[in-house]
Amino acid sequence: APAGSNKIFTREEVSKHATKEDCWIIVNGKVYDVTEWLDSHPGTATPILQVAGTDASKIFNHLHGPDIMPAFGTPYQIGEVEGGVPEEFSPDKAGEKTVISSHDNFDFIVVGA
Repeated sequence: APAGSNKIFTREEVSKHATKEDCWIIVNGKVYDVTEWLDSHPGTATPILQVAGTDASKIFNHLHGPDIMPAFGTPYQIGEVEGGVPEEFSPDKAGEKTVISSHDNFDFIVVGA
């Protein structure tokens, strides 16, 4: 699909793309194929691969400012997720203090947060 496509993907479809060779993520209701970008991520590919195939909005908004995806993600956007943005992942909550608990399955350590 072309970058910025308005194709709609289900969460189930996105979940099938969860490897280093085929890596999709959902951020704030948009679906990104970040396979080609993994090795360029300043924080290494590891944190992205840990959320591959899932809605990464919560951790993404906790670690990144709202300008990151418009600046860097647009070429990788392949569509939107069916059902839009769940309220708890809404970008307007990004300013709130987010506590990442052990049940969120994030194994990496955030340095300088």
